[in-house]
Amino acid sequence: MTTHRGMRKGLTLLEVLVALTIATIVLGISLSVYNLWWRSYNPTSEKAVIERELNSAMEIIIERLRLAKEVELVKEIPNVIDDVSVFIALSNGKVEFHGNKGVSSLTGSSVSDLSFTILDLQEKLIEINLVNNREHHEDISLSSTVRVLNDFLNDETTNYTIARFVRSGKFFTSADDSPDPQPYPDPEDPDPEEPEPDDPEPEPEPLPTLRASNITYNMRGQHLDLAIYVLDQDNNAIPGASVSIDLKTGGNTYDSAQGVTKNSGVVDFEFKHFDKNAPSGTYVTVVTEVSKAGYEWDGQTPVNSYSKK
Repeated sequence: MTTHRGMRKGLTLLEVLVALTIATIVLGISLSVYNLWWRSYNPTSEKAVIERELNSAMEIIIERLRLAKEVELVKEIPNVIDDVSVFIALSNGKVEFHGNKGVSSLTGSSVSDLSFTILDLQEKLIEINLVNNREHHEDISLSSTVRVLNDFLNDETTNYTIARFVRSGKFFTSADDSPDPQPYPDPEDPDPEEPEPDDPEPEPEPLPTLRASNITYNMRGQHLDLAIYVLDQDNNAIPGASVSIDLKTGGNTYDSAQGVTKNSGVVDFEFKHFDKNAPSGTYVTVVTEVSKAGYEWDGQTPVNSYSKK
């Protein structure tokens, strides 16, 4: 049996040309759409950058003029600038600060016009205008008003392009007159504020007081029992207090002992064979120490005595 295999049919020239034509049309439409989007996006992005730059410059200018000791609108910057004056002017599209230590820029080359106008001489109001003229696009302008503190303004209302100010002393700029303020004390201030002293450390509260309030004696057969009551300043019984004593007679110590108070605040001492061993005479108990954590002993021994015949 004989089998015939057919050949696979490829694309014809006409089909190839049609496919290339469709691809060219789709690519052309995509490029056109992208071009339209880019042409609309680029001016919008550029406008946002310029507006931010103008706003930042305006805020710095207003802050300097509002706090200045002196503000004066002038026509030109002198060749030699004194140590205290700073001039705000426009140069090559940049808003600049001119001082005796150099020049610093507040903006890039984005400003077409800078002007200062006296709106109200009595109220000392100055209007500031910043303008950016964009070719083939809408201009960007920003204006604001500031009230100054001095009487250096003249009565003209003509637009000025340069403002001179003397810093207030509450702020100063760095060596190149950059616009970032830093606080420092004003040497001309007759009454500078003294720093408040740190609060002294509080003194520790006094501890509650312990005292030996009473000493009793009792002969029990041949033994002498002695009891001492320990109280606080409010006459509350204090358990767990350590008490040390000396039992003296004739100026000499017959015996010493130490004990701990019970829940009743009483500590008991027993001197065995006291009747047999102790000489006759008057005995006095001297409290040498009373201690417990969180308390302070008053150091006193209550009046007491015991006579042995």
